[in-house]
Amino acid sequence: MEQKKTDLNETAIFTDPEGRLFIQGQFFDFNSKYKDSYPEIYFTCGIRIGEGYAAAGRAADGHPVLFRSVLGNEWTETPLISGEEDGYKKAEGTIIAIDYESASERLFLISDHNELIIIPNCRRCIRIIDL
Repeated sequence: MEQKKTDLNETAIFTDPEGRLFIQGQFFDFNSKYKDSYPEIYFTCGIRIGEGYAAAGRAADGHPVLFRSVLGNEWTETPLISGEEDGYKKAEGTIIAIDYESASERLFLISDHNELIIIPNCRRCIRIIDL
């Protein structure tokens, strides 16, 4: 069976060991662009989601972060907070893995604090599960 060859730079989003973000093979200087809006971000993973992108990691103050973008040039943070019966729960640690399920349009994040963070299309419906 012949495999279709794809130029990964056409759709790829990835991070390097220094926590930098690359989109379609080009370095995107997130920290310089958003220095007045967010603390410095160390990106650990990224993924293509439908027609856009998601990138996750850790802020300089230690909290986990998730950012989304349609084209890769403008980014919006998705708060990693879930509403629980007894209040709110914030995700902890660094995001170390990310996956996307296109059928349900859900993102799945894993933190180094053994948390599974499920982000459906409804931003208020985030779930944080201790593993």
